[in-house]
Amino acid sequence: FGTTEPGASTRSVYPASFVFIAVALVGFLVSLLVRDTGVRSEGRNLSPWFWVDVSRNLKAARSNRYLFLSLFAVAFFLFVGAGVQLTIISYGHLMLGLSKASSIYLFLAPAFGMGLGSYLAGVISRRNVEIGLVPVGAVMIALGLLAFAMPFHETPFGLYATIGLMVLLGIGGGFYIVPLNTYIQQAAPKEIRGELIATGNVLSFCGVLLVFGLLLLMDMIGLNPAHRFVVLGVLTLGLTIYVVWILPDFLIRFVGLLVARIIYRLDSVGLENLPIEGPALLVGNHVSYADAVLLGATHQRRIRFLMYRDIYNHPLFGWLFRLMKTIPISLDDPPKEIVRSLRAARQALDEGYLVCMFGEGSMTRTGYINGFRRGMEYVARGSSYPIIPVCLHGVWGSLLSYSHGRILGRIPRPLRRRVTVLFGKPLSPETHAFDARQAVMELQSEAYERDRVFHQSLPIEFARVARSRWRRFCMADTTGRKLSFGETLTSSLALAQVLKERVKDDENVGLLLPASVGGALANVAVSFLGKVPVNLNYTTSADSLLSAVEQCGIRHVITSQEFLDRVSMPKLPGVLCLEDLRGEVTTARKIRAFAKALFKPRRWLVADPSRRDGVDHTAVIIFSSGSTGVPKGVVLSHYNIIANAQSIQAVFRLAPDEMVCGVLPFFHSFGFTIAIWLPLLAGVRVAYHSNPLEAEKVGRLVKKHECTLLACTPTFLQSYTRRVSTDEFSPLRIVITGAEKLNPRTADAFEEKFGIRPMEGYGTTELSPVASVNLPDVEVGGVSQAAHRPGSIGRPIPGVTMKVVDPENFERELGHGEEGMLLVKGPNVMQGYLNRPDLTAEVLRGDWYVTGDMAYIEQDGFVTITDRLSRFTKIGGEMVPHQAIEEKLHEFLDTDDQVAVVTSVSDERKGERLVVLLTPKAGDPQAAWAALRDSGLPNLWVPAKRDFFSVDELPVLGTGKLDLKGVKDLALEMIERAGTGETARNVE
Repeated sequence: FGTTEPGASTRSVYPASFVFIAVALVGFLVSLLVRDTGVRSEGRNLSPWFWVDVSRNLKAARSNRYLFLSLFAVAFFLFVGAGVQLTIISYGHLMLGLSKASSIYLFLAPAFGMGLGSYLAGVISRRNVEIGLVPVGAVMIALGLLAFAMPFHETPFGLYATIGLMVLLGIGGGFYIVPLNTYIQQAAPKEIRGELIATGNVLSFCGVLLVFGLLLLMDMIGLNPAHRFVVLGVLTLGLTIYVVWILPDFLIRFVGLLVARIIYRLDSVGLENLPIEGPALLVGNHVSYADAVLLGATHQRRIRFLMYRDIYNHPLFGWLFRLMKTIPISLDDPPKEIVRSLRAARQALDEGYLVCMFGEGSMTRTGYINGFRRGMEYVARGSSYPIIPVCLHGVWGSLLSYSHGRILGRIPRPLRRRVTVLFGKPLSPETHAFDARQAVMELQSEAYERDRVFHQSLPIEFARVARSRWRRFCMADTTGRKLSFGETLTSSLALAQVLKERVKDDENVGLLLPASVGGALANVAVSFLGKVPVNLNYTTSADSLLSAVEQCGIRHVITSQEFLDRVSMPKLPGVLCLEDLRGEVTTARKIRAFAKALFKPRRWLVADPSRRDGVDHTAVIIFSSGSTGVPKGVVLSHYNIIANAQSIQAVFRLAPDEMVCGVLPFFHSFGFTIAIWLPLLAGVRVAYHSNPLEAEKVGRLVKKHECTLLACTPTFLQSYTRRVSTDEFSPLRIVITGAEKLNPRTADAFEEKFGIRPMEGYGTTELSPVASVNLPDVEVGGVSQAAHRPGSIGRPIPGVTMKVVDPENFERELGHGEEGMLLVKGPNVMQGYLNRPDLTAEVLRGDWYVTGDMAYIEQDGFVTITDRLSRFTKIGGEMVPHQAIEEKLHEFLDTDDQVAVVTSVSDERKGERLVVLLTPKAGDPQAAWAALRDSGLPNLWVPAKRDFFSVDELPVLGTGKLDLKGVKDLALEMIERAGTGETARNVE
């Protein structure tokens, strides 16, 4: 075809063409007639007739429809490819006026495109076989060929347009052929894989033969090379339409994959846990409308999804869901309809599909993983099909989630979110829904752990936030000081400059400051120096405070002279007063700090080079309250605080105009995370007051700055209920309590006065500190979801997993509703106790932290603390809970205040005995004993009449939490006095 001169007739090539085709046909027929003598393939005798083997192989391939069609699709590719190859030289010679030698170079364009397309197909496919690329490649080939109908060859740019179209053809060819060849090799049965590939080559040769005949026919009727390209394009377009018709879900899935990877930075973990073939039930959390697309974009296998019926029947997208063969289901369906849907899911499993159920039944409106429905048990029960737990992480907060109260509620930051899909190890088909939910929550904890590589240290993270919110209000306090984010960053860097020479060789720096702007700036400044801040407890005893100084090797303590004048403190080493340090912040230093805050690379803002990288360095040392013994230094890393702040932000759904009321002291882990770093990392505002007991001032602070979030202890809450006016607390949206149990009567009284229900949370210093929290119930999009349960500590926050184990051996995991020892896992679990590996080993068992609290977890994930193990007394072989006795006493006394406490002391006869301490507000101890005796509690739980004592007041820590060690010491003192006759407070 390339032997004629421009404008000359092509009739002269007919004889040569006929000869070529005749020789080819004869050769092909001879190959079909060649006998095979004694050749065997994997134990199978080959037929003596070649064509019989081809027919038999094609028949074997028909059992897999897609494999069968792929063999012919590859043959069609060779059909089109040979047609293009045989026409391209003629086109260059006749249409573009190139010499025959020059026309040969046109081959470079499709060859380059083919290489590029093959590479891109590999990049897009990753470890998968993306059949969805096939129709995309076919469309590119068809459009490229049809474009030759345009007379651009008559323009000066004809050559360049031709080269561009040839490159497009090549890219489309790569998209088309790479997935097909890969799929054939993957899907072909191992025992006949070689024969099927050979059969495919035979079909491909037939395609080449056919295109010879087609081109000859087109030449005979006088079609020029451009027209020949168009004819090939029409045939390819027809094939494309056919492919889309029979494989719509593959194309739709591929389009979804592209969209998912454009909108999200998608990653997958644990794909090896998915079976390559055969059925499996995927059970995961449900976060957004994009979940199915994200899940399908992680691998090439087809998934049958169970979908909420109202969405399935959507007038715009219903056809798409039916095309994808989704299975509709709804909790509002009649029981028979629900059973029918579940049976359809089981049928899909029986047919070898992957079936996906979102265990919660509906998308989360709260950010929590809600309880899993038991429908999954019905689908998998009695089969051998594995259950694969799946966790979608990073989707909450996206446009298609309810994180901001509605779909498309707010533009997410960052716009292109990082999303991880994690597949867990297969579970037994007999797995209960509760256990599947636990497995998904553990995957979520793993996802948060993996996120640590995307974060930097606390001060660097804050610098990023501050630069994006430079002029926005950041923090204020009751002294009248008020700073923007830019001013906060600049001031902390300026203070760090002043401190640098003084604490140059220190690893840990002490801080003795109340909740205030100055206290927050000092903590941030120490972090910018690469040092570890240690906020000292100024409400504890002198011995405990000095013990903390000694344990940390503190040589300098940053404080305030004004504060020292108000409190009594022992002599501390290297006291640095903020009043003096502020005077050293000269104009030059301010300018330098301002320039650094604006322009210096964030990583270099941290003075110590060894502390710039990684988030596992120690961020803070917080000493436990010492309520049960000598305070221990809890070592928390930067990522402990970052992860905890992120999880809190996820469920609190903090808006940009949120205002945190910071009244908890910074030496308390709740105050350190919630009042300092949560606002700085979330980009929200905070207002401080130095003394949480000054209820009137706290009320005025909330009203003045319109605080929306208050975190405090139940003890402080009682004071606010009595002494704060209703309008002063009217701006509050969320009130969270922790550190001790929230009395329902206290919550009722607060809600009655202020119209907002205080929510109980749970945490410990070792957990950075928040582990779970109740929040107001949510109703969005016509769906109501419970986010709190009275008497519980709520559900674990995202990234945190809780489980209950047998307290005797810590090995047997208990099911829902069974009481045992509470263990917690997540990125917020401490690094350990300072210089106490022995104590660390006692509470850290692998990735799990042993809380020391007895609890049970309900089917829907709410956790209820029954008591601390340290607040149980073993009498007569039975564990007696102190908290249950206290609740009965307060119920009898009809009070919200803590007026009674139960403790235990050693006893020579029983080993231990219970002791009750009562404040004067509790009235007559004898009446309290009589009421307890008649309350219906077991006799073993009722302390002896002689062990009821009246005391002036109960020992309380500076956080408002009961000092349990002080309570026990006071009980021993009262018993000793009673024994020597020094007191008349004893009942007897």
